[in-house]
Amino acid sequence: MGVTPGRRSIMTEHEIEEIELRLRRIFVGSFCLSLLLLMVVAFLLPDWADLPQTFRVSYPAILMWSFVVTAYGFYSQVCASEKMKEALRHKTFIDEVTGVFNYRYLDLRLAEESERTRRHGGFTALLYLDLDGFKQVNDRFGHQVGNVVLEQIATQLTQKTRSCDVFGRIGGDEFLAILPQTDRREAYVLAERLREAVENYVLEIGDERVIDFIRVSIGVAAFPVNGETMDNVITAADNAVYDAKEQGGNRVGMADQFISSDLAGKRILESVRDEQAIEGRGRP
Repeated sequence: MGVTPGRRSIMTEHEIEEIELRLRRIFVGSFCLSLLLLMVVAFLLPDWADLPQTFRVSYPAILMWSFVVTAYGFYSQVCASEKMKEALRHKTFIDEVTGVFNYRYLDLRLAEESERTRRHGGFTALLYLDLDGFKQVNDRFGHQVGNVVLEQIATQLTQKTRSCDVFGRIGGDEFLAILPQTDRREAYVLAERLREAVENYVLEIGDERVIDFIRVSIGVAAFPVNGETMDNVITAADNAVYDAKEQGGNRVGMADQFISSDLAGKRILESVRDEQAIEGRGRP
């Protein structure tokens, strides 16, 4: 998609608009100057030989300079437009608080991975993460500190995921990781790594106050094992998070249900189970 998550020194939309306006003025001004100079040349051309030598030498140089400025203004305006598009893409798909992908980008990737898995087989695992104890941060230290906690934890979790994974924020203190071509066993291992990263998180905020009580509950589910659609799988993972929280939190829960609205989903599950049974018999 041409979008990279994380904090980057990308200019704001307002700053790019100001630059683009200045470049547009340069382009329009130089273009008008070039037209005016050409009109003067057309007017003086019949008597060009009678004009002073200095004028005949300097005028073409001025005309050439105006052409160069016009070309530069046009090129710069095109580049500014591309940067504007990049800034808009960044604003559309990146969460402003944490710097990771937002729900819009997650929705796009879920659709892509669903289609890829249906066509080529295999599994796409999902990790549904819900922070434990985050409400205490907002209540005790305020939302500004809460945003810092969200940003730092999101950064740590992103660093713990693989390059092929997609990690983003759904909203509030909930995150989602999309793991392409990953079964539930592999996803569980990664989930434990993410859980430990949050468990070891510490933030010192001065006055000897320390935030070290944030934990995370993670639900693991996979498509198509736990659902006919990605929405179904997310629901299964969310239910697994709920079960993990009911058991005290700070743990990884494995979805053990299949969510389907019709018989087609059951047939998918049966075919997957048959494949797993064949693979199990083929192992030593």
